[in-house]
Amino acid sequence: MALTYSEGDLRVVGIIQERRNCTIDHAKSIYRGYVNKLANPDIPERSDLILETINRGVKLASDAEVEAAVSAPKKMTRFERKQAKKAAKAEKKPKKAPKATTPRVPRVEVALVPIEREVELTPVPELNHVYTANLFGRKHATTWTERCQNGAAARFTTINVSTKQMDAVKQYAKENDLPVALCVAVRVNAKLDQGYAVPYSVFDQYRQKSENLLMTLKGAARKAYAEEGWAGCKFSEKAAAEKAA
Repeated sequence: MALTYSEGDLRVVGIIQERRNCTIDHAKSIYRGYVNKLANPDIPERSDLILETINRGVKLASDAEVEAAVSAPKKMTRFERKQAKKAAKAEKKPKKAPKATTPRVPRVEVALVPIEREVELTPVPELNHVYTANLFGRKHATTWTERCQNGAAARFTTINVSTKQMDAVKQYAKENDLPVALCVAVRVNAKLDQGYAVPYSVFDQYRQKSENLLMTLKGAARKAYAEEGWAGCKFSEKAAAEKAA
């Protein structure tokens, strides 16, 4: 588009020619460059604005320079740099595979068996805490463990059976070719609450795995004790007179 020079425009062109020591055509070319950079090149006061710009020594950027400035990446703040580093670390760090979860075993609700079965235990002479008893239709070597709990909330607390006593029972059973059983009673506030006569194989199947002999009283275990052994037992020791006889 041809530029029509006003009196003000020519005055500024003359100033450019004088300061640049160039030809009139070159001065007009420079002036046109300033005009083209204006937001509204047709304003009446354009010559004054351009002269003011020249006097301030402001150099108008070329189109290429403007494009480069716009396209240049924005400088990141310290916070943005920190966030970028965290994101980079998170991408590099391999995600852990989800842990395999063991399906929950449904809780077995088992009612307590009423105390109705009387079991007589015969102490073995010269062997402390070793007994014999007629259990499940056959003579067994057994130990007798009784625990007192405070309150019904503790009635199913795990029972710790003496390893030393059980070792003595096993030794006696081996010498006399007898099967091994456990007789366990639980009292709650001094009142007899539970009594179990359990074959050792059943006890071993359900006991808590540790160095100690821990007899669990969870529902599934109590159900097995009742079905494969006896529940609802009341244990008594054979009187001394009867033993002597």
